[in-house]
Formats: sequence, C-alpha cells, structure tokens
Amino acid sequence: MTLPPLPRSLAIVGWVFAGFGALQLLGGAVGLVVFSVMNLTPANLPPEMRVVGLIMVHFREIAIIQIALASLMITGAVALLRLKAWGRVLLQFVAWLLLVYTLAFGVYWVRSASATRGPFAMVFVGMGVMNAVMYAIPLGIAIRVLRSEAVRAAVAKT
Repeated sequence: MTLPPLPRSLAIVGWVFAGFGALQLLGGAVGLVVFSVMNLTPANLPPEMRVVGLIMVHFREIAIIQIALASLMITGAVALLRLKAWGRVLLQFVAWLLLVYTLAFGVYWVRSASATRGPFAMVFVGMGVMNAVMYAIPLGIAIRVLRSEAVRAAVAKT
C-alpha cells in the first residue's frame, strides 16, 4: 500500500517536530546525567545567576517532563507523517503546550530579570523577550499549519 503524497507544509511540520523531539529527548537525558553528578543548588550560584534558582530546585522534574514531551513529539510526528489523524491532534496539543510554556517562561524570565540590579539587567530582560518571540512564532506557524484545511484533508483520506 502506498501512501498519498504529503502536502509540503505537513511534511515540514512533521519532520521539524521529529527532529526537535529527538534533540529534546537527548537534551533531557543528558541533563539528567549531568544533574546527577554535579552539585548544583541555588546556594552555590553566583549572585547574578540566582534568578534561575527555582529552575535548579526542580531540574530533575523538568528534565523528566522534557523527556516525556519529546517522546510525545516524536510519536506524533511519525503518526502525522504516516497521515494518521491522531498524530495531527497530538502534535497540535503539544504545540499549544509548548506555546503556553514558552510565553509563561518568558514572563517569568522578564519579571525575574527586571528585579535584578546591575549592568546586565536589561540584557537579561531582552534575552527573555527574544527567547519567547523566537519560539512563539514558529509554534504559532506550526499550529496554523496543523489546523489548516490541507492538513485536515490529507489525514482524513487515510
């Protein structure tokens, strides 16, 4: 049985999610290994880095969530590339989760960086804004593609 040709936008979104899912899976696994051998606590941080202390306290949980989300991304991407309707729904769900996380983390970062003093405070604020924008735009595009009529029609045929 041969599958019908994939719409280009569907193929791009599917492969991008598969690739980023694989990178996130690797990053989460390496993060768990590194975290387990290093003694990282907020108390050990230099004063200018204490803004990330909350993340460090919950790093293990964050890495496990990252691995689970990466696994969902890969599973959804493979299903989407095989034109399974549930793959589109799963990737859309993951994309919305990532978008909400990206924007929430951006707000957290900007608020935390705004509270710091020193010559790099505005640099950290700018980094938070740029990080949120840099990830939110492609996620918005992916959500739009996944909700498009062309993608819905392609997965409905199988």
